[in-house]
Amino acid sequence: MKKITKLIASVLCALSVSSAFAVDYGFLIDNDTSFNTDADNKFYLKQKDTVTGWLKIPFGENYNNYFITEALYRFEYNQDLNETKNYADLNLFKFVFFNKLANGSLSSNIGRFNVIDASGYVFSQNADGVFVKYANKTVDVSAYAGYTGLLNGNVITMINSPSFKGCDSKKVYDFADRNVVAMVTGSFPYLFADQTLTVQAVGSFRTDEITFNRIYATLGISGPIVGNLFYNVTGTFSFTSYKGEDFKFSPLVKADVSYYFANGCVGIKAVFAGKEFYGITSQTALDSLREPEYTDLLKTGLYGSFKPAANVSIKASGDVAFDGKRNYELKGFQFKAGVNYQITSDVMVGALWSGYWDINKTDENHQAVSVKAKIAF
Repeated sequence: MKKITKLIASVLCALSVSSAFAVDYGFLIDNDTSFNTDADNKFYLKQKDTVTGWLKIPFGENYNNYFITEALYRFEYNQDLNETKNYADLNLFKFVFFNKLANGSLSSNIGRFNVIDASGYVFSQNADGVFVKYANKTVDVSAYAGYTGLLNGNVITMINSPSFKGCDSKKVYDFADRNVVAMVTGSFPYLFADQTLTVQAVGSFRTDEITFNRIYATLGISGPIVGNLFYNVTGTFSFTSYKGEDFKFSPLVKADVSYYFANGCVGIKAVFAGKEFYGITSQTALDSLREPEYTDLLKTGLYGSFKPAANVSIKASGDVAFDGKRNYELKGFQFKAGVNYQITSDVMVGALWSGYWDINKTDENHQAVSVKAKIAF
């Protein structure tokens, strides 16, 4: 461990000496103050304050080669639970290399960084690993391998094995469940009529005596329909095995159609998740009090965004949810409406109002009003 620490320190020292004139750094203060309703429909305060510091150091003659890192401290307060939490995390630490080839380019990331799968619903988080991509005019091919066991499980929330005891929320840094994640992707841009085809395989394998293995195969296609009307459709097939049992199959299908105009866009979207579908990264499917995952449901709705001015953006969406546990009968409605105002290049404020109303269970109803502010320097 000491040798690794010395090696990293030596590399950073060499980078800072050779490229001191190009070193870039800064800090970001992010405040999120919200008022949420509880099971009795009474509002309570939730507070989240994050301070992030970042450093970027190019190296060599190519400025596309660089080292970048980010570290954060987060304070959280929940009035309903009368609970205060403090977390720290190294959320980014990677080396980026880029090489221009005769017939394309080769790029790679090494370290801790964010990765998103083709569907956007399987794996969308940081991990420690390696990403390599080759691209030319007709194809993009990439491979990724990462490990989750060194992450702060109180900052990165995953869908863990049923046997995982969980993280201690009172600890500033507590290790997440140990999984090896692998991903192989092939993308064919403008394959025909400006359409892009994407194929991807993802695997997550728990490195523990009690196994929890998940494999995903995704096929996606996107592109223009006519003029400024675009679509994006992905189908994901998941295979899940716990404790070495037979794999259980379940699908997830996502589709959206968007129309873009000068100052914004409008669109329609739908997501269907089967009964046995479980992703890797935790994602809230509904803004209800229970905050369910994308499992055993159908959700469809409208969304839109508009920029009345260069520094003002407005977003809104509405969804209808159907419950797979009840033969997909109507479950509930939800909406979001928010506005962001970029006061200067370094200062942004915003507000968001969201709500969910359940048809069958009043204790799942939920509303939240939040005010956000970000200051960079």
